[in-house]
Amino acid sequence: QRLENDISSISKLDEERLRIQNSKITPLEKLFALIESVKHHGTLAFAHAARAGFVATAWLKSMEKEGIISSSVKESFMRSIHTVAKEFEFDKGTLSNTDSGRANLIEKYGHLRPGTYEVTEQAYWENPDFYLFTSARDNQKQDKDYFDLPKNTLEKINVHLKDMNIKIDAEKLFSFFRNSIEAREKTKFIFTKNISLALDECQKIAKDLSLSRDDISFSTIHDLMHLKEKKISKKKFLKNLMHRKKEFQQSQLIELPSLIASEKDFYNFEYQKTQPNFITSNKVQCYIEDLKSNPMMDLNGKIVMIPQADPGYDWLFSKNISGLITMYGGSNSHMAI
Repeated sequence: QRLENDISSISKLDEERLRIQNSKITPLEKLFALIESVKHHGTLAFAHAARAGFVATAWLKSMEKEGIISSSVKESFMRSIHTVAKEFEFDKGTLSNTDSGRANLIEKYGHLRPGTYEVTEQAYWENPDFYLFTSARDNQKQDKDYFDLPKNTLEKINVHLKDMNIKIDAEKLFSFFRNSIEAREKTKFIFTKNISLALDECQKIAKDLSLSRDDISFSTIHDLMHLKEKKISKKKFLKNLMHRKKEFQQSQLIELPSLIASEKDFYNFEYQKTQPNFITSNKVQCYIEDLKSNPMMDLNGKIVMIPQADPGYDWLFSKNISGLITMYGGSNSHMAI
């Protein structure tokens, strides 16, 4: 009940987004209207769902570590959760064979993009043949994974809950886990629609100013606001943008450590050893491909490396990949779920 109340505002986003999309206001005005809408109705709801999802996955990992549940029970439970990626695969298999079905796919998933907050990345609607309509698994039946807590595991969890004076049973606890993780997936999916549409409006602004997507990525929210309010001229806006672009190009020549502890670290440092998170206990050996070097490559049967774990990369699961490595994003990240 608490979680439902915490994320209830997310339902208002769809209605407001359609109203903004269909309005006659300028791209600049639409950009800020979409941002304000997601701030008021999406941000807090997503934050609540993300926190609940983190608590759920952290608790599951802790119970596995303490031997209260086995790895197989945890993985079986995670496979049974209804996710955006599962629904995406199912919809591709059932909708991509007709014109009306394809239109529905674009309407539902077209806002996703690899790099949720990156204007330079294409949204799915810009290249639907690659992201939505081609798949080695499109026509495969999507089997639903059912989950029941084994009796001995259920009893063990109930004993531990009683010892900790937590007044719920194992079934209610796992219901919370499921609802929290699914809510995180759902709210992020809806939340990112506004973000992606705002980036689409940025592209229109760029076109009006004869700029590329790469150029507009160097603008700031404050510059765009001042341009909307006519506090700066287009000439000043372009000058600020090109200055940042030059600064960025210069900064790319400098290498810094991941953690700066003192001024000395600017002059010399050692690369830190990292501790990876493994999501399953499976093992695989095959070729590795860095998606950034060539996003259109054949990924069938390969391990794929991507920078971050956000919904914009869900299309990878339709390419029959053997494994996934993300630079950022732990066990509670979207791709892990």
